[in-house]
Amino acid sequence: GQGPNDTDLPDAPKLRRIPNWFDLVSMSALALILVSWWLAEGVSPWLYRGGMALLTLPAVLLVAAAARPTSLVTSLLSVRPLRWLGQISYGAYLWHWPWFIAVRTLWPELALPLRVGVQSAGALVAGAVSFLLIERPFHARGVRAWGAPTRALAGVAVTVALLVVATTPGRGGRPAAPAVDAALSTPIPLPGATAGTGNTKSTGSQPVGPQHQTPRVLIVGDSLGYRLGEELTRSAESRHIVALNRATPGCFLGRGTGRVRYQGTVIEQEPAVCATWANRWTEDVAAFDPDLVLVINGNAGDGEREFDGEWHATCADPFRRWLTAELAEATEVLGAGGAVVVITTVPYPRFPFLDRSLDHATDCMNRIITSVPAPTGATQRVVDLAGWVCPSVDSCIATIDGDRLRPDGVHFEGAGAARVLDWLLLEAGGRP
Repeated sequence: GQGPNDTDLPDAPKLRRIPNWFDLVSMSALALILVSWWLAEGVSPWLYRGGMALLTLPAVLLVAAAARPTSLVTSLLSVRPLRWLGQISYGAYLWHWPWFIAVRTLWPELALPLRVGVQSAGALVAGAVSFLLIERPFHARGVRAWGAPTRALAGVAVTVALLVVATTPGRGGRPAAPAVDAALSTPIPLPGATAGTGNTKSTGSQPVGPQHQTPRVLIVGDSLGYRLGEELTRSAESRHIVALNRATPGCFLGRGTGRVRYQGTVIEQEPAVCATWANRWTEDVAAFDPDLVLVINGNAGDGEREFDGEWHATCADPFRRWLTAELAEATEVLGAGGAVVVITTVPYPRFPFLDRSLDHATDCMNRIITSVPAPTGATQRVVDLAGWVCPSVDSCIATIDGDRLRPDGVHFEGAGAARVLDWLLLEAGGRP
């Protein structure tokens, strides 16, 4: 059969009135969009300051060009692989997220390029299966096209997606503790009472130092600690340590009702597991027996938290007293086995779509962290991660030798996380 031509459409005369130079303009629009996709990151500030709105203009030109059957854009988008991708794109969009989470949860040690490849391939497979078994039969014959096997497959898929979400760390799931590798035999000194440059507080007479030939490092905290914990676990062997990541995304250290209020009206509820940190960490310390504990939180103090029957902002005195007591108890729990407890300050968040209104609350949070007294019998250090990442409120380090520290403006990932750990372990008194 012959391909489409301008006479196939009732309004072909109108389409032919589009000038030939429009091909050049539309292809330039396509090139602009592709270059933007390649160069821009999801957290690039310009995207949220008019960039996305501007990119709708070349998108409109592409749609207009695609409406002309003989245009270069139509010819390009009509190649078989792109047509197939268009057919399965909706299914891939629907199923990619649970698959992405599953890959990150089940194989956290995968290098970033390999992880992206596995995630992308799985999303395409899921989209193709969804198109063949669900979408195409439905378009042809409606719900009657879905036989019992297809309905059963859909039920299994939904169940798997729910299980992935339910077992993702931070929503109740906990990663398994690593086995101690006897081959990791290089002893590394851990913090002493005068090691490093942080603020060390010790009220006990017990000796400070490594208790194991292969030092054991425990990380707790929220999503900031969790991302660093992923990198520390991945690189533990090369660092000659044993690492255990017990940070829980979405969990603040202070225990109250778990409710957070924003702008006086919007209320969020933290997962119930957040308030159980004392029991969880007691078990972790007893089972893992760490030499060093890193307490890493990225909560910048936004919103108000409910405790003692009232709402309190970060900079209020009741909040300061409450969080100080919580931090002191956390240090006591985590240092019960003789470990050195290192608490890091909170770097300024630099999400591209946020203004600097949180900086004042972050300052208040860090004043609380740096003033917490060490409980009796515990050795506690405060390491100024905030000051290292952001030497001033107007100057935060974005890259080190080309490695981005915080791709999303908050969390350390990949090579950037490795850079932070190199510095942090040195500050804690050990070696990276």
